[in-house]
Amino acid sequence: MAVTRSASSLAASATTSSKLHVCDRGPGVPSELRERIFEAFYRLPGHAERSGGVGLGLSLVKQIAHRHGGDVRCEAREGGGSCFVISLPAHAAAATPPSATATAAPPLQPNAARR
Repeated sequence: MAVTRSASSLAASATTSSKLHVCDRGPGVPSELRERIFEAFYRLPGHAERSGGVGLGLSLVKQIAHRHGGDVRCEAREGGGSCFVISLPAHAAAATPPSATATAAPPLQPNAARR
């Protein structure tokens, strides 16, 4: 499996986005099923019996990407396999280090909440 990331700038809209590519050399996903694999509980025919799982992983990835204003897609990989591309917008708030905006929570006290 290969993982790469890139950032691209779109001059027309003056926004920046980041892309994460997760690629493998597995059997690939047929083009007619590349949207369907993101449905909850959907598993590719023939693969589900061998690899297990319940078909929630890609659905969760899509939901998380959408909630962050992004998207995910599946592409064929040259030479075989698939690439999953997650695109996320880079917001201005993302440029500020978390330590500059976050307030530290008090440390948890063991057994303090249990009674």
